[in-house]
Amino acid sequence: MTVRKTLTVCYIFFIITIMLLPLPTSLALSPGDTLTYIIKKSRISASIGSNSIDVKGISFWGEKCPERSSIEASLNYIGDGLNADYSYKESQFNFGYTYTDFLVMMSRFTYLSTYYTYTLSLNWEREDFSKGFYFFLYPYINPVTTTWSFFASLNETFIPYFTYYNYLQSDIEYTFHYSYDSNKLYYESWNGGNIKGSHGFMGGFTEDIDASFAFGNQFQIVIESSTGIVKGIHFRGWSKGSCNNKAVDLVLDYQYELSSYSLPRFKFGSFPFNYYNLLYILPPVFILSLIPLIVFLYKKRCKKKIDIQI
Repeated sequence: MTVRKTLTVCYIFFIITIMLLPLPTSLALSPGDTLTYIIKKSRISASIGSNSIDVKGISFWGEKCPERSSIEASLNYIGDGLNADYSYKESQFNFGYTYTDFLVMMSRFTYLSTYYTYTLSLNWEREDFSKGFYFFLYPYINPVTTTWSFFASLNETFIPYFTYYNYLQSDIEYTFHYSYDSNKLYYESWNGGNIKGSHGFMGGFTEDIDASFAFGNQFQIVIESSTGIVKGIHFRGWSKGSCNNKAVDLVLDYQYELSSYSLPRFKFGSFPFNYYNLLYILPPVFILSLIPLIVFLYKKRCKKKIDIQI
């Protein structure tokens, strides 16, 4: 069996293992409880071949929901997963997920920008960001030993892949951080560098696709230990180069938090400073730059009134 096939088998085994984890139930939350989250950042900017998109906000059941919006999750079911009615202004829809769904998505969030680089270069129509980035909001996970163990050992799942890719002449760096106490779980990961060749990246569908691009992925999550409430999630990443014989330039940044909580800054990895960052910085800088002008005009007007009175 080749190394590539062995890694694919290992990944399948990883998913099956998640599905077989025991699922005791927490009673810290109850049906009828409501959690309020803020979509602090949501932006995807992508140029793949002749296609491009640059959009803020999320697609909330077909409605474009801007950054800084408040989303309420009214819980209907708490157990091996969650079911809730999500509300934004007058819009509402029902969404649920299982324990397994949650863990699978958390592992994918650690390399999501690279995943989109491959999928969009293969088929631009496969993803639809016309009304904003996808609605990813997971408020809860069972606060049990298997959950903490999953995050504590997530590095053991990915390191064999990164080692294999580096052996095949890619240049990939990675860092994982895990901490847990009676108050919270904190997990952060970083992977980035250069992908070269056609050996793929995290998942069988990327194999045999010629690629040469620089990339970076940052991910963090904070979970309240006693209740399983997800206090915040932030993932962001970028890629630049070529994939599937197409020029690629992608930037992704998505962050949501409980309305009463603020995530810490990333400790690891890097995020390029470019026009994408300027879109967040320029508006307040522009407003601040107007203050001296406003003060000057006000003083000039006051002086003019005094001169007229004299």
